[in-house]
Amino acid sequence: MNHPDIETNYLKNNALNMFFLSIFFIVSAAWPFIDRQAIPGAIYILMSLGLLAIIITALTFGLKSIKGLSKEHKQAFWYGQFSDEYLNFVNLQGYKYAFNIAISALLITWLTAILGFSLTFQINTLLMVHALLAIIFLSYSLRVLYLLRAEDE
Repeated sequence: MNHPDIETNYLKNNALNMFFLSIFFIVSAAWPFIDRQAIPGAIYILMSLGLLAIIITALTFGLKSIKGLSKEHKQAFWYGQFSDEYLNFVNLQGYKYAFNIAISALLITWLTAILGFSLTFQINTLLMVHALLAIIFLSYSLRVLYLLRAEDE
């Protein structure tokens, strides 16, 4: 495998890892709102097993992305710098989308709290952090996967 292919696989596995981590954080943010009394036991067990499968899948893609890099490719892991110019562009676009969407979500939350019709009074800080991490990971991963898909066409 040549150098750009290794970096492309790393970026794709990293984006898939972020995608499954975002699903985990979405589910973990919504988990306290699930009425366990209204859900039959078998369905609750299946939901728990699904969450475990998401965690295992995220770990798998995370380990695949790290394991696929050799010593000379560690720069992509630590600094997000790729030898291929398009991969640098894709990675930077993912970070820009994640930053802008996260800041927008925080500003909307702040503005609604100031204006007095905040929905955040019903949830605690941990759930807000889970929701924000889900937004960040999902926006990064979807943008990177979309741009990598465009590269394949």
